[in-house]
Amino acid sequence: MVCSKVDGVTLRFWESSHNSKEVPTYRSLVTFLKNHCAVLQSVEPNKATSDKQKKPKISVSHPTIATDPHFYQSSSIDMIIGAEYYLDLLQEGRFRLSEEGPTFQNTVFGWIVSESKCEEIFKQTTTRDEEGRFVVCLPKKRHIIEQLGESRRSAERRFISLERRFATNPQLKKLYCEFMEEYSSMGHMKEVSDAELSGSVCYYLPHHAVLKLDSTTTKLRVVFDASCKTTSGASLNDGLMVGPVVQDDLISI
Repeated sequence: MVCSKVDGVTLRFWESSHNSKEVPTYRSLVTFLKNHCAVLQSVEPNKATSDKQKKPKISVSHPTIATDPHFYQSSSIDMIIGAEYYLDLLQEGRFRLSEEGPTFQNTVFGWIVSESKCEEIFKQTTTRDEEGRFVVCLPKKRHIIEQLGESRRSAERRFISLERRFATNPQLKKLYCEFMEEYSSMGHMKEVSDAELSGSVCYYLPHHAVLKLDSTTTKLRVVFDASCKTTSGASLNDGLMVGPVVQDDLISI
């Protein structure tokens, strides 16, 4: 009778935990369930996540959404439900705040928030290389990327200014060239031919050096300026999706 109330995954886990030559007893099942529950109770939220997360800029006018008004804040875990029960929890009712906004789904526990856009981007752009590592693309706002204007002239001017610094500072030039060679050898950048650029939207990324000779670790830091505006007024940063701020603000610190 007790076994019939235990979900299949837990039951199989229990069956594999005891000696197959011994006849399982009620006491052994109770002991297992107590230990199993103790493990679940020890699970806590990720400590790396800030407990003082900022309230998301979401305006919800739906009258029934009041299950967890502070869903954006970390708190203790009350219960862990297996994925096999997910569909059983769903109820009629689903809507989105905007085309790129989160999806609200009604469940037996109330309304939950799901960022379906993240799942779509992951499925469309994420691959695995020969070593099994995930290869991800920068999440783009297509309507902004398509509006990028001309950026080569601005990048060339910045590069010429950088070469003037090289002419007066041979050590800076040496460190900069070493960085670029290492960057290329690690596969972080590659040469692009004119044929690859023709007929496609491209953005020339300006870069400059920040030199700190008294540093004991990194004396040279190369900064890539993706916020540099194109002739249309949009930059590469404008066309990239950003996640929430995970650092604590200065006031909370």
